[in-house]
Amino acid sequence: MYRRAGTDRIKKGDSGVRVQPCSPNEVILKRTISAVAGLLLLGSAGNASEFLPLVTGNYWILISPSGAPMSLSVTSVERLGQARRARLIWQTPWGYFPMIVRSSPAGIHHEGVLYEESATHFPSPIPMFPEGARGATFSTPDGSSTIEDDNALVNTWEGAYSGVRKYSLRYSEGTSLQWYLAKGTGFVQFGEGESRFSLAGASVRPESDAVESAEMGACAAVGIDPNPQLTTELGDAYAAALKTAVDAGSRYIDISVYWRVAEPSPGRFDLNALEAAVTLARANGLAVSLTIKTANTTGRDIPPDLANTPWNSQVMLDRWAAFLVEVTARLGDNVKWVNLGNEVDFYFFERPGEVDQFKVFFLHGVSVLRALKPGVSVGLVFAHDSVRYTDRTFHQLKGLGDHIAFTYYNLDGRRARDTGEVAFDIPAMVNLAGGKPVIFTEIGYSSTPMIGGSADSQRQFFDRVFDALALLGNRVAAVRFFQLSDLPLDAAEFLAGTLGQLANAPFVAHLGSLGVFDRGGRPKPAWESYKAGVQRLAAPGACTVPRFQ
Repeated sequence: MYRRAGTDRIKKGDSGVRVQPCSPNEVILKRTISAVAGLLLLGSAGNASEFLPLVTGNYWILISPSGAPMSLSVTSVERLGQARRARLIWQTPWGYFPMIVRSSPAGIHHEGVLYEESATHFPSPIPMFPEGARGATFSTPDGSSTIEDDNALVNTWEGAYSGVRKYSLRYSEGTSLQWYLAKGTGFVQFGEGESRFSLAGASVRPESDAVESAEMGACAAVGIDPNPQLTTELGDAYAAALKTAVDAGSRYIDISVYWRVAEPSPGRFDLNALEAAVTLARANGLAVSLTIKTANTTGRDIPPDLANTPWNSQVMLDRWAAFLVEVTARLGDNVKWVNLGNEVDFYFFERPGEVDQFKVFFLHGVSVLRALKPGVSVGLVFAHDSVRYTDRTFHQLKGLGDHIAFTYYNLDGRRARDTGEVAFDIPAMVNLAGGKPVIFTEIGYSSTPMIGGSADSQRQFFDRVFDALALLGNRVAAVRFFQLSDLPLDAAEFLAGTLGQLANAPFVAHLGSLGVFDRGGRPKPAWESYKAGVQRLAAPGACTVPRFQ
């Protein structure tokens, strides 16, 4: 039976009606349903925390005149700086929809869909119940949201509510849906007329933004990739580019090693470039992470004779150990972190059957490194956009190693991401690491208009990355921006080709415009942002780690 009570009896900590989860088979959502559910799900922020408080355990029960029930419940919440990300379950007579939403001063946005074993985020969050003036319309990829009223009177099973906000959600195919949210109570009505659902019971606790304390923490070590890329001879051009980065305040660099290149034939090693790069980094006072590209984004970067060898076979493990012995002999004390794969979630998403084999391969590598270089931190590099698309592979591999590393770019495959997303994305990645230190081996934002970028939006991106880092202290250990200079067109085309994207002109333009200097050697506005940001983090007391109640 549903609890019937006046609003004065919806108390903090009330544990009345509980929404029972459906069986796992009922959780599987079709994309066509999830798109509609996203538009139906969300409440508003006004102050978002007052109109739909996102607190674990909060729920709302609504009933139609015919007696059909509807419920919305908050199952978990995480903090993203001054925002909240929540997982909600919306149960209706026509389906069960687990959702991911975000509450910020801009309103409550629909971020993605929960599946049985993973979460999928949309390329850009959908502002379904944004904050704004009465009559304002906010366009979305799937339609629009209009604040039709901000002072409506709504009669429910629980009584009358005044000052209610009415949101009308409209779709390109003509569907129109109405949600009503009351300050201090939340979800009070869905729909209109005889088909409406009205509030019949709820348990609502208010959000708390109180800061328990703000810990001081060491800031991340920051650097920028000094391309041109490594060759067997580093050359004067590389040394000069590195000096430019160091003179600007850089303190960190990531060095890549391709096993396929470094062991061109069984037992024969070519690691001169690695040794020279480590030596040059030490001479410039740089902390180093080494990324050994084994599983590497879209394929294997391993010796050709091992191309079809299982990761966990004895032949593979023996060769892997011998290679790591050679690599470790060339590492100095400035090498603090070693990654044993790059953007591995891209690779294993397409090859889930290899995950358990790779775990054996990874742990074998850890044992060799521990014996030869006991203080080094070992981890894997994941790609933010892959984790955002689906975090299934990330959760399969995140338990391995000592740290978590990410790459983070502005490209979602269609357009440049809003630079405002940085404030949510970086804390979210730190949260995903579950307490492990985080390294960003590549952070970049292209300035090409072909995907909606610009030199100014690149500058904004850099500024917002430094803002986010200042609030995360030593939870982020190191950050490498990518790159110092725009790549020549032929180099951008080559890299796009290795990813099967040579015919994708916007993607080629993206790869070729990540630098903070253009191809003519002229600085972009992001270069000044980089220099100012590095100096900012170098100042005493620049970084804090807020902890919330």
